Amino acid sequence: MRVGIIGCGGQGRVHAAAYAQLPNVQIVGCCDVVAERAEQLASQYGSKAFTDFRQMLTSLRPDIVSVCTLEGQHADATIAALQAGAHVLCEKMLAASLDEARQMVATAHQVGRLLATQFNYRHIPSVRWLKKLLDDGTLGEPLLVTLLTHGYCHHHGVDLLRFCSAKLSPFKRP
Repeated sequence: MRVGIIGCGGQGRVHAAAYAQLPNVQIVGCCDVVAERAEQLASQYGSKAFTDFRQMLTSLRPDIVSVCTLEGQHADATIAALQAGAHVLCEKMLAASLDEARQMVATAHQVGRLLATQFNYRHIPSVRWLKKLLDDGTLGEPLLVTLLTHGYCHHHGVDLLRFCSAKLSPFKRP
């Protein structure tokens, strides 16, 4: 599998390191609006550097693209990658608006490619343990949940509430 990475900052580096551990996976392109970041990541993995994701998609035709830019840039890069024939792993939050997210999902359906995002907090052992206790009914039915997060992690909190309470309905009517 040939992988392209769009956005070579913190999460782009995390994605690259993960792909590099997989057999039969080759990072072929790294793209960032900051040329030095793209060049640094590309040189680390023996791939080509780009500052224009459309150019990377056209010239390399990767099988998979990780979109690791800021949320406001997800839709354009994701839709272009899907239309270029790649499956896409897009960092969360999926999009800056519900309309953009719907366009991304519709494009994935239209072109028959996978579009995914990953909420890694679900895999933390204490979260898995809590979910098991909730699923088994050990804790009973939660009546109140207080969620405290710092500014950029509210989406993780919302996801964890949904993940841990999959059997519970927050919309029960008396």
